[in-house]
Amino acid sequence: MDSVLIVSFSEILRDARVFRQINTLKNAGYKVHVVGYSSSESHKLNEGVDFINAKRVFSLKYYFWSIRRVINLVEKSNVKPNLVVCNDWKSLPVGIHFKEKYRSKLLYDTHEFAIKEWEESLIFKLLISPFVFRIEKSYIPYADKITTVCHSIAQEYEKIYGKDVYVIRNMPHYVKSNFNPCGIPIKFVHHGGAIASRRLENMIRTMVFLPKKEFELHLILITGTNKNYLDFLINLRNKFSLKNVYFHKPVNQERIVSFLSKFNVGWSYYYPSNINNYYSLPNKFFDFIMAGLCVFAPPLPEQKKIIEQYDVGLISNGFEPEIMAENLIELTPEKINKFKKNALKAAKVLNAEREMARFLKMVKSLLGE
Repeated sequence: MDSVLIVSFSEILRDARVFRQINTLKNAGYKVHVVGYSSSESHKLNEGVDFINAKRVFSLKYYFWSIRRVINLVEKSNVKPNLVVCNDWKSLPVGIHFKEKYRSKLLYDTHEFAIKEWEESLIFKLLISPFVFRIEKSYIPYADKITTVCHSIAQEYEKIYGKDVYVIRNMPHYVKSNFNPCGIPIKFVHHGGAIASRRLENMIRTMVFLPKKEFELHLILITGTNKNYLDFLINLRNKFSLKNVYFHKPVNQERIVSFLSKFNVGWSYYYPSNINNYYSLPNKFFDFIMAGLCVFAPPLPEQKKIIEQYDVGLISNGFEPEIMAENLIELTPEKINKFKKNALKAAKVLNAEREMARFLKMVKSLLGE
């Protein structure tokens, strides 16, 4: 049985992309070792998976010390992987270490465009981005395969580093959702990280321009370590006395699609404050489709392409509240129901079963199967 080490400096159970890698490889019969951060529910990884708790040892300030600590944790567990899957640039030196020591194959999943992740920040531009570039420039030549989340980012990587990059999109596993007809009020929903660069406040400001009895906005936001932005959004809702804007507690990944299915329109809003936002094709976008929702998104190229291809929703004419309100006011239950039915059809194609089959085929080719 081949052994696979998955490395991710993230809260594994909240990282849907990494969690899909784990389940795909475990179900295919590989011995899966995972190094990452645990949570109170880390026991969910235990069955058939060797979980190595990194206990948040990673620190950008002490980057190479952090990497050494993680390598030591893995070696103490006597892991000798045939393949290392490195998630995000931070984990690349871990993969290189085991590639050199055991001749392991190395698959690098960039997730997004690392050197421009927070390009709106001057500190990131001047200090962090050059360091990230140095890491990727040094180690990407040794990667046997490279994957990312969408075609636009794949093209950016190919231009910079001159290696082929393959696309594995962030799709949920197929869940059969029933058609849930839209009525009044029309219920919008958005879920994901409460991240200021996405300017989620524009969704709340949009609601100011819409009839309160006809539209609702439901937000399911994860705060991480910084609650300030979520507090700002709640205060903004209160400032405008928007009783039709609701905040929900986070929902577990395995329940999110069924929870979303009771709403009408999935609002996949990102402001293009950086290139990753501009090229965004996030988990939530495909969760909305899987839940059988009409999708409403700003004019972002990757999301626009899929909405138009499968006719599953509406693209706004811009990113500002007044513009989005003008587009949303045109939505009727009849139009939404048409998009919802199309989403249910598209879900049979846009799912993890199909997408992760390509990932598994890649893994098998690397391991010579």
